[in-house]
Amino acid sequence: MNKIEKIIFFLILLLSGADKYSIEIAGSTFKLVQIIMIFLLLFSLKKIKMEIKIIIIFIPFFLAHLISVLGSFDLKRSIMFCFWCFFNFIFIITLLYSFISKAKYKCFKMYMSIFRIIGTLTIIQFFSLLAGIKFSFLNFQEYKGIGRPALWFYEPSYLAMFLSIYYSINLYIYFNKKDKNTLKNLIYSMIYLVFTTSTSAYIILTITPFILTFFIKIKKDTIKTIMLMFTGLILIIALIYIIKKDVVVVFIGRLFESGFSNSSGERTQTIMKGIEVFNSNKFGIGGGAYEKYLNTHTPPTNILVEIASTLGILGLIGFLIFSVCMYIRYKQTKSIEGRALYFSLIIAFIMLQMSQNYFRIYIWIQIAMFLGISAKKSKQNFEKRVFSE
Repeated sequence: MNKIEKIIFFLILLLSGADKYSIEIAGSTFKLVQIIMIFLLLFSLKKIKMEIKIIIIFIPFFLAHLISVLGSFDLKRSIMFCFWCFFNFIFIITLLYSFISKAKYKCFKMYMSIFRIIGTLTIIQFFSLLAGIKFSFLNFQEYKGIGRPALWFYEPSYLAMFLSIYYSINLYIYFNKKDKNTLKNLIYSMIYLVFTTSTSAYIILTITPFILTFFIKIKKDTIKTIMLMFTGLILIIALIYIIKKDVVVVFIGRLFESGFSNSSGERTQTIMKGIEVFNSNKFGIGGGAYEKYLNTHTPPTNILVEIASTLGILGLIGFLIFSVCMYIRYKQTKSIEGRALYFSLIIAFIMLQMSQNYFRIYIWIQIAMFLGISAKKSKQNFEKRVFSE
């Protein structure tokens, strides 16, 4: 990558969750980062390449969107969903894969640095809200008098999901390498997540180490290390409790007081409603047509239910094919970083069972990063360079 491409690539990664910054073009909303992607594609058109087998992975899911248009309850929105599916493949998967597969080390290093920047800004915004300082160019939420940082993300849970990628990557790498630098980054990632004040973040912090045991060989010190992690997590939460007691009482305490179902607000209700829609419409109601079909502004807060209710059986089959192909690629991947990225995708998928919108740009970037890092042909000794620093 030349200097201009590096700057643009950096901006794409930095603004991948920037829901706040968007413009209207021909009646459709385009995020700033999507405009930047278009510019990068036009600027680097000759460098674009893609594996045929990766194209095949995405075809069934895209076809499910196309077919859903035929019986859609919201034709215009279903057509736009087809457009965004195609857009994400061309301008995220294909575009970024072309750069990542050629410069794995540089792209991975830049990717990880973005999380540190956003994590640091999360802590800064938390304390600024605590002091009553609010910035108009940043999103935030208030719940029971508690200011919750969101930066340029849609809401705190979206920010938490983004930072969970960093946490799960570092967790996987640390348990495979046990190097001091990764341990430092792992601790930072835990702190970042705690400061998001998101209940889903606290759940992910707790369950991810246990999920990790299915992806690594259990050694004598594995359980001991996990217990030390939980001790560290408790200390971090205790620090938050000292700084702002209500954060711990409200966002962690409610899990014990009212249970997960009640503490998740309307999420459980929207999921059950989405299942009802799928049971009545096995072939879906059309991509993006959920809101119009039920005359609601609240889609199912679970992406599997969202896919099932809108794209029907074909959507689920397309997603299943994609998932199986990604797993096969993971099994063929030798680099720890590539395998860590796949593990982070699994954690992201679990978090998306508590949320919605499978078109989130940073998730598609995460997929592109995994596909690029796991590409077999590379002139670099990737793993040696990453851990030499």
